[in-house]
Amino acid sequence: MAALKYPIPDKKFGLVQEDYLDDPWKILLICIMLNLTSHKQVRPLVTEFFRRYPNPDALIKADSDKLISFIKPLGLYNRRANSMMKFSSAYKNFKFGDNPKNLPGIGQYGADAYNILVRHDYSIVPNDGSLGNYMQWYHKNYM
Repeated sequence: MAALKYPIPDKKFGLVQEDYLDDPWKILLICIMLNLTSHKQVRPLVTEFFRRYPNPDALIKADSDKLISFIKPLGLYNRRANSMMKFSSAYKNFKFGDNPKNLPGIGQYGADAYNILVRHDYSIVPNDGSLGNYMQWYHKNYM
C-alpha cells in the first residue's frame, strides 16, 4: 500500500459519518440518509438503524415496511428505502478504487464524503456546506 499523501485526523469534526470510519458501507448509507434532510433528523436514528441493519445483507433482507416505518422521520421514505436496498445490493461488488457515484443512490455528496473519509483525499473541494466546513477545519488543523 502506498504511503498516504495527507495526515489522517486524530480528532473529530462532527460529521455524522465520523463514528463509522471503519465501515465505508455505513458512511455511504449515511449519505443516502442525509439526502434532502439534515444531520439533526439523521443523527438520532443512526445507532439504532445500524443495530437493526449492521451490514448490506441485513438491509437487503429487511422487511421493507419495517424499514420504511423506521426511516419515516427522514422524509422521502419510500424512495429512500428503495435506494438503500438497491445501494446495499450493488455495494457487495464495490471495490475500494471504484467510483462511488456508480452505486445507486450515491451522488456527488456521497462520492466526496467517501473520497475524503475513506480514501483520505483531502484535496477535494466539495460543493456541500458541511463537507466544505470539514475540509476547512482539516486544512486549518492538519496542513
